Amino acid sequence: YKHFSGVLECHPEIEEIIVWSDGCGSQNRNVTLSNSYIALAKKYGVKITQKYLVVGHTQMEVDSMHAVIEKRIIGNIYTPRDYIVIMETARTRPAPYVVKPVYHHEVLKLNGAYVKSIRPGKKAGDPTVFQLRALEYKQSGKVSFKLSFSDESSWKVLPQRMNNPTKPFEWVCHFESQLPIKSRKFNDLQSMKPVLPQWAHGFYDALPHDSE
Repeated sequence: YKHFSGVLECHPEIEEIIVWSDGCGSQNRNVTLSNSYIALAKKYGVKITQKYLVVGHTQMEVDSMHAVIEKRIIGNIYTPRDYIVIMETARTRPAPYVVKPVYHHEVLKLNGAYVKSIRPGKKAGDPTVFQLRALEYKQSGKVSFKLSFSDESSWKVLPQRMNNPTKPFEWVCHFESQLPIKSRKFNDLQSMKPVLPQWAHGFYDALPHDSE
């Protein structure tokens, strides 16, 4: 959301955004992400089309980025910061990759939901979210779907009840503080310190963790 809102504020002439997503349900094929796109479409008056890649027939540009980065992971990794350095230096041409770390206070959620399901059906035997090929979000809050990329396929209104509040939902912090790890995990990490350089110890000492 933050990325697209920044682009739209710099380029108010944009009227439509097309997003290509892989089919991972927990990341891209879920109602949480759809509510974010609805909020974006309503706030900036744009149409957002989310298309899902078909397994075995498509490749995302990011796949090549992963390959480039993996080739650079050849040395020792002591803290997560080392991964950032590796990603930033994995490519030099045409330009280095830009890495944006995400902190717990930057993870947001809407304090309400415009739609509670993106399933393109309601009863047994109807299509499920795994059969979606595209979703379309409009400024009005209307959500449409396609089950095929064929020329004969047409947009259909999502058969789910839409919530249209009198004022837009707001973004609030999802986590009040950095999530603690289990004390057992903390102790395991502490046991690695004898084989880690001294400068890395502070990171592991500062990790929030449950008490015994």
